[in-house]
Amino acid sequence: QVIMNPKPIFITALTTSFLISFYYSLGQNTNHQDAEQLEQTARDYFAGGDFQQAVHYLELSNTEYEKLGKKDKVAANLQNIGVACLMSSDFNRAEEYLHKAEKQFIALGDKDHLAYCYNNLGLVNYYKGDYPVALDFYKKASELYKEVNKPEDYAELINRIGMTYWSLGINDKALEFLHQYGRLLNPENPKSQAISFNNLGAIYKEIGNIDKALEYYRKAVDYYQRANDSLNLPSPLTNIGTIYSLWEYRDSALLYYNRSLAISEKMNDKLQSAKTKHNIALVYNDLKRYTESRGLLNEFLEMSRELGYREGITQAELSLGNLARIQHQYGLAEQLYRDCIRDAADISKSDVLMQAYKFLSEILEEQHYYHEALYNFQRYMAVKDTIFNKEKTRTITELETRYETDKKEQENILLLKDNELKDITINTLFIILTGIIIIAVSLLFLIILYRRNAMTKKRLSDSEASRLKEKVEFQSRELASSALALSRNLNFIQSLLTELKQLTPHVDHDGLNTVKSISRNIQHLDNNQAWAEFELRFRQVHQKFYEVLLGNYPSLTTNEVRLCALLKLGMNTKEISSVTFQNIRAIEAARLRLRKKFGLEGTEDLCVFLQKI
Repeated sequence: QVIMNPKPIFITALTTSFLISFYYSLGQNTNHQDAEQLEQTARDYFAGGDFQQAVHYLELSNTEYEKLGKKDKVAANLQNIGVACLMSSDFNRAEEYLHKAEKQFIALGDKDHLAYCYNNLGLVNYYKGDYPVALDFYKKASELYKEVNKPEDYAELINRIGMTYWSLGINDKALEFLHQYGRLLNPENPKSQAISFNNLGAIYKEIGNIDKALEYYRKAVDYYQRANDSLNLPSPLTNIGTIYSLWEYRDSALLYYNRSLAISEKMNDKLQSAKTKHNIALVYNDLKRYTESRGLLNEFLEMSRELGYREGITQAELSLGNLARIQHQYGLAEQLYRDCIRDAADISKSDVLMQAYKFLSEILEEQHYYHEALYNFQRYMAVKDTIFNKEKTRTITELETRYETDKKEQENILLLKDNELKDITINTLFIILTGIIIIAVSLLFLIILYRRNAMTKKRLSDSEASRLKEKVEFQSRELASSALALSRNLNFIQSLLTELKQLTPHVDHDGLNTVKSISRNIQHLDNNQAWAEFELRFRQVHQKFYEVLLGNYPSLTTNEVRLCALLKLGMNTKEISSVTFQNIRAIEAARLRLRKKFGLEGTEDLCVFLQKI
């Protein structure tokens, strides 16, 4: 079974400010005719998409400027060479030239160009998969943009930061920055609108809202066509193909993939071409066109190595391992999975690393290497727990931060009220001396203040009760995930029990006693205990959910009822896949079947429907 990578291999259009950066420096006049003519030739090649020739003529131009001692032009050309290398996906060379330009701009005190330089260095590291480094450069660029007036470039920086958070799996932060990006855009700029729609589509797909993602991708295609932007058009086309592939509309998926590939190859966009080939290969796997799939996956691997695209290398190794496993080439599959584990660990690509450990464990078990299979399964569970714990820690930290902020605000309010009360008491003592009428008015005022204070305390109490309720629901969800993980462990151990029984005729008397002892211990395990514990805790939080659900839809299977319960807990497709050990495509298919049984229209959200039960 071919597993689609958890994070889509398409990369959204993050390169829109290249031309701005490029033309900004090239557009300056010079009195040196030879250098100026070389710059103009480079500009023409760049506009035509021939970035290698653009680099060649920029280097010639730089030689002339160095002779003339024009340090500002030398620095600008170094940055432009880096941009051209970045456009041709030569990331290592791009980074080299951009660092050279960075030093020159710092020496010149040119904050305007230095901001561009940091912005592009961030993008280089994004494409190389070094997301924290990318965010560091974006932060430097953001600080400089506060000093220079470049609103369009600042908006593009916000977009890149949002997509970097998306790549890190922090979707709430990604949406926050992308919505900010949308507010900064010029509504008359179709290209910027297209980028916004494409990136929003990627995030909505990540959180499982496929219909909304498809809507945004189609808008992105429309706006790129309005802008006549062939360079970035392949990105939303590939994204649409990915959605059709998830829905198993393979002909439609291939149509969009091939259209994207033709454009990206024409524009010499090697990185986009490589990723699209990977997607096409996965569809060919589904169609059992294994020879064609293997050829494309090998191309993807070689292009990723050539470009220094380390995330692509891990994805290619994982997909090639899956293909070898389908064709029962276990030795090759094992080697590819081990390569994938090594490379994914180097770049902390946890989701790919988790899958590689899982698949390696499974093929080792199929070959009866039980000890090694168990070791790799334990490594898989460790990575899986690490991913879950990171997400849990981040969520708890956010909740605690929000709670502490609210608590401090409420304490400040109470302190102010307390001070007001003291002032009123002192004033009341003075007012008593002035007459009965003033005393009556003051007493009335105190009563009103007391009621307000009581209402404030009640709101605090309600807020605390709400927080405790959220904590209980969070613990229920955590226990549900742990129960499912335990169930999978028991099933795995049960398979080992079966294999131990098969070994009985082949061991001596002492070994036989050991095997029987192990078997007796394992037989006391209850495979249904994990789900029973999950359902018990689920009923404690959602007492009438099962009764209402089965009363209204009695034809639901046990697995469908369990899927409904997980969706009720607010888990997205990726989380459900990790706890049920089913691939994302199977989960999406199960969701489609549920929508049909519930009679939901295309615009109705399945999770919202289940939340109402």
